[in-house]
Amino acid sequence: MWTEPSPSNPGPANVADNHIPSSPTAWPRSPTLHVSGHSSTVDVGLTQVPLIHSNSPSPEPLTKRRRAPDTAKKASNKEERVQALSERQRWREANRTRHRKSDTMRDLIVQWDTSLFAPGTGLLCKVHDTIHERLSAEMVTVEPRDISLTERLQSHRFGIVRFKRKVRSRYDPVQKWWEPLDEETCVSESTIVMVAQGEQVLAAVEDGSLADRIHANTSGHDQSQRLLLVIGLEAHLRHLRNQANRAFAAGVRQHIQGQGPVASVTIPSDLASEKVERALLLLQIQHRCHVVRAATPEEAVEWLYAISSDVSFRPYKLLQSAPMARRSTKTSADSKEIYRAMLEEIVRRKD
Repeated sequence: MWTEPSPSNPGPANVADNHIPSSPTAWPRSPTLHVSGHSSTVDVGLTQVPLIHSNSPSPEPLTKRRRAPDTAKKASNKEERVQALSERQRWREANRTRHRKSDTMRDLIVQWDTSLFAPGTGLLCKVHDTIHERLSAEMVTVEPRDISLTERLQSHRFGIVRFKRKVRSRYDPVQKWWEPLDEETCVSESTIVMVAQGEQVLAAVEDGSLADRIHANTSGHDQSQRLLLVIGLEAHLRHLRNQANRAFAAGVRQHIQGQGPVASVTIPSDLASEKVERALLLLQIQHRCHVVRAATPEEAVEWLYAISSDVSFRPYKLLQSAPMARRSTKTSADSKEIYRAMLEEIVRRKD
């Protein structure tokens, strides 16, 4: 039977209410919590003031400390980068491929005797400006060389042209590259050019002193390539032949007119020309002196320019023509192929 709950007979709800206090227990005061209970009564002491008000000033931001600039370190790093870039450029320039002679002419130094271009007496006095402009256009360094008074008085002396090279790198045959040098050096080339006139060569052939003159002009020089540039030799020999022909014609004319004996008339022969050719041939074979002939001074300028180009390009040309090492051993049963392989192994001289 259900009975109405009364104070003396509490129901289930009242029983539960006996264990729960009618008002909430006071909580510990907290600066951020606001406690509320079942009771409508508000504890004024529990209401706390917020830490930050809307009208309070905002705190100033913390200032960041900047590191003091390391000027010395930056300068050192910049210097290292510049040095590394310069070193790469030096190696790139040293190993730059050179296929043309114009790429190597700037490293050449040409030294010639001032007697060759002396006004009025020099063999090349009329073409001084021409050869100087040709070489300067290729950035070749020209150094005139004054000869001493003793050398001027020597009748057997020819005009001398020498060559030097500005060396900025050295070839490493093991690594197959060019190593740049710290300092530029000048090295003398083994080529020497002697410039002579046709009359001088003919006079030396007549008295048999041509070979001695060549050795006298090249003494004291470590050269492996000697060249004799003769100017106007053919014109001088032609002049001698014309003189002999005129003398023969005059003798025949006198004999016809009865003014001279027949024995005085001699048939002209080209003995002088044959003698000169024989002497120049022996000079090349026995004394290893190459002979270059130029008809005019203008042609001699072209020869000097061509020789200078060859001298400047010689080291790179020798490397290009050097035989590469074989990677495999060739075998053959044919005698012709074996003989050909043997000939390929013979080292040929480049001079």
